[in-house]
Amino acid sequence: MKSVLFGAAAVLALATAAHAESTTTTSGYIEGSYTRPDIGASGVGDTAIDVWSLKGAVAAPLSGKIGGQFDADIGDYRFGAAGFGTNDRAVFTPTGHVFYRNDQFTGGAFLGIETAKGITAVGGGGEGQFYVNPKFDLEGAVGYAGVTDTDEHIFGVRVGAKYFITDNFTVGGKINYARFTESGFGHEDLWTYGVKGQYQLKSLPLAVSLAYERGDLHSTPLHSDTLKVGLTWAFGGSLHDRDRHGASLDSASETFGGEIGKTILGANSSFFGGPGGGGAP
Repeated sequence: MKSVLFGAAAVLALATAAHAESTTTTSGYIEGSYTRPDIGASGVGDTAIDVWSLKGAVAAPLSGKIGGQFDADIGDYRFGAAGFGTNDRAVFTPTGHVFYRNDQFTGGAFLGIETAKGITAVGGGGEGQFYVNPKFDLEGAVGYAGVTDTDEHIFGVRVGAKYFITDNFTVGGKINYARFTESGFGHEDLWTYGVKGQYQLKSLPLAVSLAYERGDLHSTPLHSDTLKVGLTWAFGGSLHDRDRHGASLDSASETFGGEIGKTILGANSSFFGGPGGGGAP
């Protein structure tokens, strides 16, 4: 009996030590959102597209200061009303992350895809967060992706900042550069700029968010203005807790063109992905 009690105590002590060493806690969220990209070109005017999306993310410690995160979102892009044909398209973006985290920074790697019917981009890269002080973060990522069954490649770089007005009220901004290259067609540069605010209720684990993103293609006179409203159910503490110790990393799509990148992918699928739409990609 003494040996059993000693063994149980030893296991409990080791588990407690491992938990104390870990800088990542199990946390996550589920977010439903409505996004309205207004796509247009100089002298032509803008056309609005309705997008309903559902996203989920979970992070957990793996070993000591090593943690992992998985997130995925699926959006229903309704291109019919925008004159892109009668088909709706589902764009699916899952991303996996492995990272090292301490009290000063998080650094790691990601691998993800963006896929719609008939077209898929697969890419990965490095990402990180730097905690300047208890209220201010800097973040960034760099990545490379290829589009299946084509000779098209995407290089992306993203930087951002976030400020915590309170532990449950944050504002931030980002800049993303993506270059799309295809043999025989040259390249196209895409710049996106975005701002976002999020507030979590004190009495319930619910948060509301409002975001705006501007996208501009360099050679083609195409631009987008995107407004996004989200409602999030979360677990794992306050917004600040999850930012420093939980599910805080962005999906691969944020490095490869943001909202306009996913919209272009869905539009290409609507053109080239064959008849039908609105179902699983």
